[in-house]
Amino acid sequence: MATRAEKLRRARTARLNAYQRRPDGSVGRGRDHWAMVTRRPGAGWENYLRHLLSRRRRNLPPGFVPAMALELALQPAIGPAVHAYVNGNRWGASCECGGFDVVDPDDPRFYCVNCYNVIADGRARRVAFPKDYQRVERVMRARPDPLTRSSRPGESVKLLMAQNLEHGASAEAEGEP
Repeated sequence: MATRAEKLRRARTARLNAYQRRPDGSVGRGRDHWAMVTRRPGAGWENYLRHLLSRRRRNLPPGFVPAMALELALQPAIGPAVHAYVNGNRWGASCECGGFDVVDPDDPRFYCVNCYNVIADGRARRVAFPKDYQRVERVMRARPDPLTRSSRPGESVKLLMAQNLEHGASAEAEGEP
């Protein structure tokens, strides 16, 4: 018989797989992830951040107060930008500490809950998306398996198209999802 933890892990994996294998074939954006995590349709970045910080109980830095962290994080983004890339069919960005989170081109803010954005004094950081991010999405949609839709920061569209052709996919998907 499965334990409660195993059941929860299976349910989480099923939700994540459903999210990554989007029915419309599109590349996931932050707003989709934020709604899934908070279980609130249309949840924005601020709702997502509130949700994460209110539930975070492990590895808290000394003197850390989630309400103060939220107040800092909601101030205008500062510090060095993080670079967006596609990871597992969703836009994401990585922190220098190794943390990762999903990001959205319509709300380009990043907050690392691993280090609490220590590099930006606890405030949100800007996200630098590729100038042609919509074209990157079209190239990724040409890959038949959504779980192979990944890139690295700084990879050019030309290189991603060459990878598609090398693996038997078309260079770029047509139209919008």
